[in-house]
Amino acid sequence: MTPDNPLEDITVEVVCTANAARIVGFSERQVRRWCEDGTLEGAERRAGFHTKWLIPRAALAKIPRKLED
Repeated sequence: MTPDNPLEDITVEVVCTANAARIVGFSERQVRRWCEDGTLEGAERRAGFHTKWLIPRAALAKIPRKLED
């Protein structure tokens, strides 16, 4: 951190909905629902040709993992 830019060292690792779904073991559709309803704190919608969600990895830690059948 430098006096010129105190936020210089702050980094947040984000993942897309597909990677988030793999991490938590739920469908990508369910992850998108969580983004839309605010369950995944800090998720940001990025508009473009395809709408994308950027999800902080830390938000995924709060989601219980799906039990294997």
